[in-house]
Amino acid sequence: NRDRSFATLFAEAMKEEEKRVQKPYPFSASYGICCLNEETDLSLISCMQLADSRMYLKKKEDKMRREDLI
Repeated sequence: NRDRSFATLFAEAMKEEEKRVQKPYPFSASYGICCLNEETDLSLISCMQLADSRMYLKKKEDKMRREDLI
């Protein structure tokens, strides 16, 4: 699955950058993914909106996870 491949590579790159800069806080980023291809029945705008809504869902999940750690 391309989505998971990107997500895995992105997470690994974030971890490497976090190690490299050595800040006293963890790095985080939220992203949303939507792939377009000839089998997809979405317009570019619809795909962007779907990716955006996925990003906000990820942000909400991450925030709830952080709050559970406090």
